[in-house]
Order: sequence, then structure tokens, then C-alpha cells
Amino acid sequence: ALPISNTLKFEELRAVPRNKLLTVQATMINTGKRDVNFNYRFKWLDDIGMKVTEDEMWNPMTAYAGQTFELTGVAPTSKATDFVIEIEGF
Repeated sequence: ALPISNTLKFEELRAVPRNKLLTVQATMINTGKRDVNFNYRFKWLDDIGMKVTEDEMWNPMTAYAGQTFELTGVAPTSKATDFVIEIEGF
């Protein structure tokens, strides 16, 4: 598992094209004993790492203690071939 913080970790990450749009599912877990509030968003990139759209709005999320959850994103354009998940606020 890839740690984001002491308690918030990526368990699995999948990215597949669906209907020519990159679809991402990130499975995460809060291993702590407290709820964690944070914001996340996807940045969509082309094959040379340049942004293909403006930054998305931040999405609020609460990861409850011990909870496994998913962050899901769908690229807004078929030009997106890569992505970055940004997480802030904890």
C-alpha cells in the first residue's frame, strides 16, 4: 500500500479506457482510528504530460476509521492518456 499520510493509503489503482475515455478507480483505506476529511481531484494529462483540461473542482471526501473506499474519475476528453490524483486538506 502506498501511504498518503500515517493512516490514508492507496491499496489499488486501475486505469482503463472506456468508450475512448480514460477511467480511473483508486481503492484507498483509512487504517486509523479516526475519520479523515480531505479533498481530491484528478488532473488529466496527454501522452507527454501536458494538461488537457482546466483543473477540476475539489471534491470533498470523508474516509471513516477503518473504511475502504474508492475515488473514481472519468477523463473529460479522449486526449487524456494519463492522470494525477491530487489530495489536500488533512
